[in-house]
Amino acid sequence: MPKTMIIGVGWYSADQWAMLRLTADDPEALDPTYEQWGSGAEKTLQQLKNQPGVRAVKVPVDVQVLRQWCRDHGNRLDGKARAQFIAETVKTMPYGEDEA
Repeated sequence: MPKTMIIGVGWYSADQWAMLRLTADDPEALDPTYEQWGSGAEKTLQQLKNQPGVRAVKVPVDVQVLRQWCRDHGNRLDGKARAQFIAETVKTMPYGEDEA
């Protein structure tokens, strides 16, 4: 039986998105509005869910926790660090229920 790969998609509330835009080291890499981000994130989530052997899950992000994680690991708060944070966070999440 093939193993299912669990892929996390960072999920932000409007307030957390605004905080991320203010504190990220790469704000130019982020969508300019929460609505644009949300639309793209939903599309990404659906594309991942349509791939066989993939379970895509929403990973709620608290930007203060993300910032502290970056400091603790000596990382800039950029796309690479966000992806690494999501990947590490998803390993600690329970998977009994459908997150999306």
